[in-house]
Amino acid sequence: MIIRLIRVLLAIDIGIVLFCLLEKNYGWFLNTQVAFASSLLVTTASFLGYKKMVEDRLAAGAAEELSKFDDPYELNEEEEPEPNTKPRQPTIKKLGAWQAFVGALRGHLSLFRLGAYLILILGFIALHHRGLLEPVAYIFGLTIVPAATVTMLLLEKNRSDA
Repeated sequence: MIIRLIRVLLAIDIGIVLFCLLEKNYGWFLNTQVAFASSLLVTTASFLGYKKMVEDRLAAGAAEELSKFDDPYELNEEEEPEPNTKPRQPTIKKLGAWQAFVGALRGHLSLFRLGAYLILILGFIALHHRGLLEPVAYIFGLTIVPAATVTMLLLEKNRSDA
């Protein structure tokens, strides 16, 4: 899935580069490439931050809690329950508001993600201060990565459902 997404993103970017260069529209070229690179960095940083947050929770012993979401009715259990006993309800550890806030904040404020957003903002400011900013081209460049990612996920979901 990830390899296909990278291929699709590269193909789209190459198409945009070729179009801009053939049209000799260097403003669009610069804006779309700065926005595309920034958007790709933000998306990658978000993925890495989320991955690290999940790995930290697994290392802290939350693997059993997470496996309950994969098999909530314990259908993959090896043991057969006794016929006269009630099925046990899975218990999920409830976090306090502060613990939940801090846990979510660590995932959202990773250094990778903050650095990627900083690059996004600095790219925008640099284009604006040099008088090269074309808002339509910049927004178009920003939307390529999220649109391609959502499209690929929907196609993958439809393929797995069929």
